[in-house]
Amino acid sequence: MRSAQANVEAAREQFGRARRDLGRTMVRAPFDAMVTEATVELGQVVTTQTQLATLVAIDRYWVEIAVPVAQLVHLEIPGVNSTGQRGSPARVIHDAGAGVVIEREGYVERLLGQVDARGRMARLLVAVPDPLGTGLYGQVPKVSDAPAAAVPAPRLPLLLGSSVRVELAGQPLADTTEVPRVALVDDDKVWLVVDGKLTLRAIEVVWRSATTVLARGLAAGEAVVTTPLATPTEGMQVTIEGDSPSLIAANQPPAKKL
Repeated sequence: MRSAQANVEAAREQFGRARRDLGRTMVRAPFDAMVTEATVELGQVVTTQTQLATLVAIDRYWVEIAVPVAQLVHLEIPGVNSTGQRGSPARVIHDAGAGVVIEREGYVERLLGQVDARGRMARLLVAVPDPLGTGLYGQVPKVSDAPAAAVPAPRLPLLLGSSVRVELAGQPLADTTEVPRVALVDDDKVWLVVDGKLTLRAIEVVWRSATTVLARGLAAGEAVVTTPLATPTEGMQVTIEGDSPSLIAANQPPAKKL
């Protein structure tokens, strides 16, 4: 009987070890994720050193972007010039083709510690919450379809490795006026119409975009000439035809986009 009891105890101990080992075969990720690569197959013998799979968190993605170092002063960057956990707002845009554009809202999360080796530009990480559009992480995806359709476009996910365009909302520049680039003369002057005569005014260009610039040195209501003139000279008599809003400089601090 003592021999049988010893065998029972040994069997219980073996069963306990088997149950413990079985529990260790269940691998759980400590975060919501998707499997991007599986390196083992069903029935394969693995050890504690075997790589099973590659996981990617789905609560947010990161987009690495390059920004000129001189433009960093116009952005809010956590740990650099901002004490908050979220920096400047960002909009991540992915052209999926066939007129479908996927948009996600994000924010600047941090500045990487070195410049880009090729372009010598600063590198920022932009966080994009809920990139797959699950609705579980506080963001509803925006999908715009160029042609108006009766059936709404599907809520497509933002896939890893996609080429995207990122727009950053910079800090407003006070006392600036948005002027078309075609109005610039010698890159830092504009022609004004004062009492029906041309006057050349030097301005300070503080920001440039593809089609406009933000400049200081203009007052509200001043008429800026945007029409190319053949041979303009100081004091030339001119006539403004019509009431074109593009000729009037409104003094306001518009937000910048990088």
